[in-house]
Amino acid sequence: MAQSAVVRDYRPLEAGRRRHLVHYFGAYSNVVRGKLKASGQAQQTEPLAPLTYSIRWQKIFDERSPAMSLCSRSNTSTILAVAFALLGSAGRSQAQGIALGLKAGTLGAGLDLTVGLAPVLNLRVGAQGFSLSRTFTEQDVSYDGKADLKSAWLLLDVHPGGKGTRLSVGVVFSRNKVTGTSPTTGTVTINGVTYSIANVGTIDGEATANDVCPYLGLGWGNAVRPGSPLRFAFDVGVLYQGAPKISLTAHPVNPALVPPTFFADLEKERQKVEDDASKYKFYPIVNLGLSYRF
Repeated sequence: MAQSAVVRDYRPLEAGRRRHLVHYFGAYSNVVRGKLKASGQAQQTEPLAPLTYSIRWQKIFDERSPAMSLCSRSNTSTILAVAFALLGSAGRSQAQGIALGLKAGTLGAGLDLTVGLAPVLNLRVGAQGFSLSRTFTEQDVSYDGKADLKSAWLLLDVHPGGKGTRLSVGVVFSRNKVTGTSPTTGTVTINGVTYSIANVGTIDGEATANDVCPYLGLGWGNAVRPGSPLRFAFDVGVLYQGAPKISLTAHPVNPALVPPTFFADLEKERQKVEDDASKYKFYPIVNLGLSYRF
């Protein structure tokens, strides 16, 4: 009985089937058999020979193919435009606005930048600075002192219900320090012992605190809240700066004139000052501000 010839022409396959056709190299093609049966042609009684034809990948990249028409220049521009529009919409749905503010308080004067993250949550970054010179006395030693305050803020403001009241948590990056210099003439009392400044020289003192300080506070004012773009702000809180570190340094004109007990007394004096300063681990924060929403 004569067998009908096997037709291996795959061109009639529709585009949809061609995209999802799986080619098995070195195996039998059941897909082709089903196609021949559907067209009314007799099937072979013997297995089909293995398929050895190659895939024509260039047809996939034909400019008229569905894949390439989707990636055409005009369609690509449209897709990118839609993607950026969706991203922008998502960003606007999250961000509540941006505001810039002026503030002044116990860490000096400075600026705040507020970015709305959600209706009840804002990110606030800022910086403050202040400098003050005055004379002060510590452990019977008079110093010409200077307080140099420099700090940067990174805070999260939680506004319950999206209202003005806020709970603020974050960190303050501090470069605050207090320095002082003893008189250049006369005498100075160190650890209860009086020394001539002509012999021991002037003494410089410095007090510093932690560089990174946690902050917790309460306040009023939601700079990016809808409504008036101009908002007042008030903060009260506490900054944990740790126990201040104290250094005392002598600058004798002639080291040979320094009494032998002086440097031991100077170290004891430093320890006493540091012990006195250890109670100032927390620094009070009070700020008043005015902001404008863009």
